[in-house]
Amino acid sequence: MKKNSGMFFGLPCWKAGAVLVVLCAFTTGSRADVIQVDNTANTPQSFDDATFDWYAQVFTTTTSAGNFSSLTLELNATVGSTAFIDLYSSDLTTVDQLHLGIVTASSTGDQQITPVTILNNYSLAPNTSYAIVLESTTSGSIAWDFNSLDNNNVFEGNGSLGGNYNSYQGGPEWDPNYHGSYELGITTPVPEVPTTGAVMGFGALAIALGHTLRRKLRSAVFRNA
Repeated sequence: MKKNSGMFFGLPCWKAGAVLVVLCAFTTGSRADVIQVDNTANTPQSFDDATFDWYAQVFTTTTSAGNFSSLTLELNATVGSTAFIDLYSSDLTTVDQLHLGIVTASSTGDQQITPVTILNNYSLAPNTSYAIVLESTTSGSIAWDFNSLDNNNVFEGNGSLGGNYNSYQGGPEWDPNYHGSYELGITTPVPEVPTTGAVMGFGALAIALGHTLRRKLRSAVFRNA
């Protein structure tokens, strides 16, 4: 009678293990986004009009940061309005200015808007403070929603939110705003634990198991011969 103790999912164990080892060569570690800060779930209390002034919200990254994977702002706007988004150092010095992208309102009223494109592939450093700046509108009307002081520290993510400021046309003077945080969400990509090693180990185990079973079967046949 033919024994199938060395079978694994309908294949001999050594073949199944070899298949798994080959498949792992095409397996890459998946990626997930880590939330730095995100308070866009809060109901806006009011907004600051960016017709002339620029507005800034300071935040601090987590121990794991990197390139922007998404940047979303909660804005109050009229349809078709546009404005520039900048990245500053937390002290809001103009020499550190970096254009991130352009926001364009697709409707009128409160809405979450993501810049059309991140113009610079800028990598955020871990445990570092920055400021997201909404410039005055280039067309139409755009204002930045802020939440109440009661919700000032209610947000997702392991980073933190700092103060917020305004300036006429971007400085050089920035005045503090004494209300809740401007609403924004920032995520960065972080590689997850690769699955390749686990698959290779499983395949090697299947191969080893196949060899062990075959040796035992051969020994049993010789003893019974």
